[in-house]
Amino acid sequence: MSEDPTISAALEIYAEDTTEANEFGRIVWCESENPDIVKFVTYLLDTMNVEKNIYRWVYSLCKYGDLYLRLFRESEMEDSLNIFDKKNKRDKLNEEVKIHVDKKDDHFSHYIEMVPNPAEMFELTRHGKSCGYIKADVMPTT
Repeated sequence: MSEDPTISAALEIYAEDTTEANEFGRIVWCESENPDIVKFVTYLLDTMNVEKNIYRWVYSLCKYGDLYLRLFRESEMEDSLNIFDKKNKRDKLNEEVKIHVDKKDDHFSHYIEMVPNPAEMFELTRHGKSCGYIKADVMPTT
């Protein structure tokens, strides 16, 4: 659908109009009566590069109707940088469904990524509330 020039142009117009900067040059900002909250949320937005990525996120949201952002944990960042010793190395699971439960003291890092294909994400609900997500690889049709 987005390969059609008219639809592609419309998606780009929506994304560009949505990501216009305000009079202070910010696209995403926080407003609160508490200055400490504003300062902390602004810090998080800056460290997670929201301004840099917001256009791609909005474009994906307009295109697919869904957007999934993955917020990483500190332990995941350490694993990706290979800063762990061999005795703490995790074994790979070769199962159909991999369940990952985080420890309570494993805090979120200041890194976030967009899931490239929202069609691979399936929401798990319990009593009408989101309790997790499953990522399933979707095979392309030929």
